[in-house]
Amino acid sequence: MLKIAYSEILGKSWKWTIKNKILWIFGIFIGGGGAIYNIPTREDTEALQGFSFNEAMGNLGVSLSEPGVIAMVIGLALLGIALVLIGFWANASILIGLSKVKAGSPVKFVELFKSGFNKIGRILLMEILFGILNLVFLVLGLIFVFAREGGTIWIGIVIVTVLMIIYNLLIFVFRHYSYCFAVLENEKAWSSIKKGWQLFRANIGALLVVKLMEIALWIGISIGVIVALLILVIPFILLGLILSFTAGPVGLTIAVTLGIILILLALLILRGAVNTFMRSYLTHVYWQAKGN
Repeated sequence: MLKIAYSEILGKSWKWTIKNKILWIFGIFIGGGGAIYNIPTREDTEALQGFSFNEAMGNLGVSLSEPGVIAMVIGLALLGIALVLIGFWANASILIGLSKVKAGSPVKFVELFKSGFNKIGRILLMEILFGILNLVFLVLGLIFVFAREGGTIWIGIVIVTVLMIIYNLLIFVFRHYSYCFAVLENEKAWSSIKKGWQLFRANIGALLVVKLMEIALWIGISIGVIVALLILVIPFILLGLILSFTAGPVGLTIAVTLGIILILLALLILRGAVNTFMRSYLTHVYWQAKGN
């Protein structure tokens, strides 16, 4: 049975994060997230059945055939795709950087930049494979939503929702290990998914605890960041009060602007550092689970 040396792994992850700040740049572009699944009420379902997107847009005086609307939709779609691909690139670059730290090789930004791009296609294909079953769940859910029988709607939506939650939770707990196989072991997309799942299944108890600890770390770090930002804001509140009395609205505007800029800069730095630390933590677990 796999026994995780948590103190050793957390200690190494912290040291690697502090000593390899170049990885923070990639950490900034890693997106976090999750999903909230809401079971629609009967009123929600009835409203959705009678909903017409074209009618709603028409009430706003907007036509889907207008060039401006089409351009906006296409622009937003392209922006979303670009952000997703950048996230894949950042994930791959950090993993490659961590492997170089482990090997004692120098960590160079340009090299990681290029190497990360070479792995985008493989990670994208993995996510497409992950998403196929979600697409099936979505189609089934829509079929039940637009069904006319009330009982069928409720039973169908509940079953599909539960299955989707279980499926995505499983992906959530072993996705990083599949990424490691794809990026660090140069496995193909489907092979990476299978090996990631097999690694998790073979060490399910220990790796579930690892994931729970990851969630606990995120919660603790989030609380710490909020407290730190509140402390950071205090000097600017005092500065704003002083300048509002001495320089009027202009002084207050200057204080607020400086405060916003500094807070945004601090959030970017913290985002990069925290994402680097969390990727290092999970990658160390991957190496230990493999016996490396």
